[in-house]
Amino acid sequence: MTEKSSRLPGFYKKTLAERAAEVAQWANLTPEEIATITTNGLQPEQAELMIENVIGTYALPFGVAANFQINGRDYLIPMVVEEPSVVAAISHAAKLIRAGGGFTASTSDPVMIGQIQVLDIPDMDAAIAALEAHKPELLEQADCCDKLMVSLGGGARALEFRPFPDTPVGPMLIVHLHYDCRDAMGANAVNTAVENLAPMIADITGGRTNLRILSNLADQRTATASGLIPAAALERDGYTGTEVARFIAEANAFAVVDPYRAATHNKGIMNGIDAVVIATGNDWRAIEAGGALVCCAKRPLSSPHRLARHRKRRPLRLHHPAHGRRHRRRRHQSPPHRQSRHETHGHPIRARTGHGFGLRWPGAKPGGHQSPVYGRHPKRPHAPARPPGRHRRRRDQRSGPGHCQPIGRRKEN
Repeated sequence: MTEKSSRLPGFYKKTLAERAAEVAQWANLTPEEIATITTNGLQPEQAELMIENVIGTYALPFGVAANFQINGRDYLIPMVVEEPSVVAAISHAAKLIRAGGGFTASTSDPVMIGQIQVLDIPDMDAAIAALEAHKPELLEQADCCDKLMVSLGGGARALEFRPFPDTPVGPMLIVHLHYDCRDAMGANAVNTAVENLAPMIADITGGRTNLRILSNLADQRTATASGLIPAAALERDGYTGTEVARFIAEANAFAVVDPYRAATHNKGIMNGIDAVVIATGNDWRAIEAGGALVCCAKRPLSSPHRLARHRKRRPLRLHHPAHGRRHRRRRHQSPPHRQSRHETHGHPIRARTGHGFGLRWPGAKPGGHQSPVYGRHPKRPHAPARPPGRHRRRRDQRSGPGHCQPIGRRKEN
């Protein structure tokens, strides 16, 4: 049997009917199946059974991305999205990666996490020890709810106990049930299992259970894909492939250091992921929620919570000896903020702030102290020379690298 190719030259130039017919032939779709995609779709009677207060249905464009080769096999990728250029961009990216051998993809076991919140525990250490001792019985109890899932190779896999001694409502223990749900999304199976476990956990710990529910941070159930693009495939508009690769790396570096750029880059990534998730009838909100939290975990400052928390603190204060003696630092005192806590991609942040962020003066060099007021420091050879006049200070008046006056606020006589 001849292997099918997802390379469809000139596919975009054909009419809608011609494209649908070609996809139907490529994927061996029946007339009823292709009619569901092109004309019928979701009927109001079906929608009435899905959600509440139905008044109709809403349609979105259904397309396919070409050129994909995954683990040596060709695929056409279904995509549902309203934004122009997304399908074209993804097909072009797949063509570039195809030139480097295509995608290599793998998946972990389909393990989802169910959480049980336990409060009012009299002795946290004793409760965790008791749960550890009863693990076999707990796992057996979790499997008793869905015998079909267990017969298919799924079911409870592990228990994890996570104490949180200091929360807004006091100490609590979170019990994680790792549950293999096979090809199912897993919400019903996992929720049923943790509901069944909760009374037993309450009896063992002597505490009280509250939430018993699935987590959408599916870090135990992952899909990984990678691919290589030959530099020669990037050549265009008079630029060599190496130059274009450098431009891409520079754009990525922008997103690494700036959450405003990172959010937009992540939106571009989710353009492709969400379109496939919607086209295959899956929960795209869960994918968005988990993906956003993974990004925040890797780049904490991009977290909206952390940004909001920092903005609530006192505003930036850059100190100067003229502000009074209370701001001076004696020799035996530690710097207000240690340099190691404020390293940002190799550039030390010297200005003292009230919210943990720092300031680098324009033109500052990595490793050097650039103050418009203090001038050269004997231990910072990259700093500019100390300016003349009343801003020159005696050695015993220096109050450390964190005390300087911002540009533009210096008063002249």
